[in-house]
Amino acid sequence: MERPPTHKSGDISRRTALRAALSVMAVGFPAGAKAKEGGVYFVPSGRIGFKRPAEIAPWSNVWALLSTDHTFQVRITEVLRHGPYNEAYLWDKDYRSELIPTNLEVPGVDVRCFRDKRYEPSNDYSAQSIALRDSEWIGNLDVSTNNWSGSFSSPAGQIARWRTLADSILASIVVRPMLPAKAALAELFADLDIEGLNPRFIGESLILSLNPEGWKVEHPIIRIEGLPFIAPGRSAEDRAAVISEIYDIARRDPSCRPIDGAQTRGLISPERESILDTFITDSEAYSKTRHVRLSAWYKAEERVALLDALRRVHQSLVMHDWPDDV
Repeated sequence: MERPPTHKSGDISRRTALRAALSVMAVGFPAGAKAKEGGVYFVPSGRIGFKRPAEIAPWSNVWALLSTDHTFQVRITEVLRHGPYNEAYLWDKDYRSELIPTNLEVPGVDVRCFRDKRYEPSNDYSAQSIALRDSEWIGNLDVSTNNWSGSFSSPAGQIARWRTLADSILASIVVRPMLPAKAALAELFADLDIEGLNPRFIGESLILSLNPEGWKVEHPIIRIEGLPFIAPGRSAEDRAAVISEIYDIARRDPSCRPIDGAQTRGLISPERESILDTFITDSEAYSKTRHVRLSAWYKAEERVALLDALRRVHQSLVMHDWPDDV
């Protein structure tokens, strides 16, 4: 694979600005997902599950579930343990949170419960989280209430309105074993060629590497981001129109080259130089209703092998439409 032209990391493309705008806009659009009352919802590709009530569903991300008026949210975060710095923000929090008692027990997993103190006293704003940890993994489930718009009134406040539901979710948390990569991809309604690439999911991201321990280092790796995302729109047709518009805008960038696959359209950006003689090449893949980014991080001597792997992975990627009942 030929070496792409090099840009410095300070360059900002129109795609970057568009992505930032859409990430904000997406929060206001439901995906049409339907909750299955009473069932355990395991976050797709992740380990954390909880009893999912009918009042919440994914909107812009299957790792975040909201009420229809957005005054109640459940957000899941998961990371792998490979040093104190990447886990302290979940396991220890900071001065804004306080450790509180919990009766939750999860076999083989340490459990902590935290309350966010920033909102006190308030009848509407609150956040409480359960942190979970085993020998190689840390997870966090956060439940929060708000009344950002001020238009959804509740006589006693949003905290009282959602308290029973929040307590029920926090008490129902379970943890399953880490899924094999192919099974995790299937839960995300996606597939790709990962042979010889030592796949490892880290939260919402999939890390691929020619090195079996590649997920522990910054390079050489391919990081795939966006698989849990749901495009804005109230129907598959709406989401397809949004993705088509994103692609049409992105392909006007003269520095990008096409890199299409069997099921996706795509674009590859110019190589850019990062710190410590590290280089990054991004590609963007677009199915009918979905969009993900693949980023290759490498040293100069690793360039050829990793960019060949990036092209192979990109061209093999398949992303199916999200079902309405995700």
